[in-house]
Amino acid sequence: ALNIDLVRAEAAAIEREEIMMRILSATRGSPEGAKAVGVVVVRALSATFSVGVDPAAVALRQALQGMDKPDGGPMAAVQALGAVLCAADGKPMAADALLAAGADMQVLALIDRFMDTPSVVTMGAGAMACLAAAAALSEDNCKTFCLMAVRCLKVPKQSANALTACMTLLWKLCDRSRDLQQLVFECGAAPACLQAMAAHPENAGTQLAAMWLLFVLADGAAGIAQEIVDGGGAKLIVSALERFATESGVQYHGSQVVWVMVDGKPSIQDSFLLANAHIVLLQALAAESFSATVKVNVTWALRALSEGRDAVVRDLVMGEAVSIIVGNLKQHVDNDRLVHIIVVVLWSLWANYFQAQREAVKCDAVGALIATLKKHCQHVGIVATSIGALRALCGVAEVQEALRRQGGARAVRDAMQAHPDESPIQAAGETILQILGPIMDEVEEPLCPLM
Repeated sequence: ALNIDLVRAEAAAIEREEIMMRILSATRGSPEGAKAVGVVVVRALSATFSVGVDPAAVALRQALQGMDKPDGGPMAAVQALGAVLCAADGKPMAADALLAAGADMQVLALIDRFMDTPSVVTMGAGAMACLAAAAALSEDNCKTFCLMAVRCLKVPKQSANALTACMTLLWKLCDRSRDLQQLVFECGAAPACLQAMAAHPENAGTQLAAMWLLFVLADGAAGIAQEIVDGGGAKLIVSALERFATESGVQYHGSQVVWVMVDGKPSIQDSFLLANAHIVLLQALAAESFSATVKVNVTWALRALSEGRDAVVRDLVMGEAVSIIVGNLKQHVDNDRLVHIIVVVLWSLWANYFQAQREAVKCDAVGALIATLKKHCQHVGIVATSIGALRALCGVAEVQEALRRQGGARAVRDAMQAHPDESPIQAAGETILQILGPIMDEVEEPLCPLM
């Protein structure tokens, strides 16, 4: 019955329950048999999962109980925990059956017994994450899983894979409720997370999982941002962004953490600026390989870092920020989320630093903004910021000439007609048209379809 090929061959003729009972009879009291049962059950489940869920859960529980005895070593525990992971991964019904059979307590017992064995912790955290998808998972189950994962995080010299698995489990659980976020925070997950980043700076998976967890915590638990900064988090986060400059996952979650932590918090803003976060993020924005989704977070983080800081604006402009940002506006003009925040940042740059206006002329920011108005003429937020940004540039003679030459007045009028009740759009548009003076239109049909 332990022969996988035999089980697969008999699966069509023998009821699944009978197969499971054979396995149980053959493995009862045998550590090696208990180690093998998980593999057999997983293969049997993969054939036709709709039948025999409960017997499978019983078999897996039997395997786990066998591993919790003195004659079951860590490698056998890894096999049993791996069986739980495979059986429940992406299968909520199986996860429910396993919980009903008490597998969660056995998983916790194994992790507790072999907490100093990284492979057991890694597989155990994965098993807990799969069980966490069960519909029957209670709040008490979640709390117990959280506490165990934080304990594992704090084990000295834990492996990168084990730490990554534990942090991944924690952010998934924290996503379920604010209470769990607060519990994980109060248990000391943030300092442990930073220790994991410091212990394994070369591991991209560890850095990504850590920043994802830090984001979930910072977005929910009060006071977490300051605790992260006090623990050296700003430097660790920026170092990871710099080290993994080509890893989209690290850039996405790292910039997200910076944005959430810095926004509206001047003291935390200082810490990230001292670590040169704005320079590192500008380099990420310049990378052509990243998607618009990544660059949305990067641009919001730059916006938060530069808010109210003239010196930062100057550094960004001197670092060719205007050219880089306008380039992204041209490249991703179809993406309204990225376009919106890009125009906000551009407006902020040249409204606070005159040299940025000169840079805008060089890289044809006017043409990019006119194209944006035409493309998103019904999007009130993009229209308002684009016209506001053009208004801020209109004091430059070259900008006025570019607007006249590229049909800027026409685009502004069309946008105003599309949003007649939006006073900021009307006011900024009127100012632009007054500066440009009367201009003859060559085309009668409006470029922007009116509602």
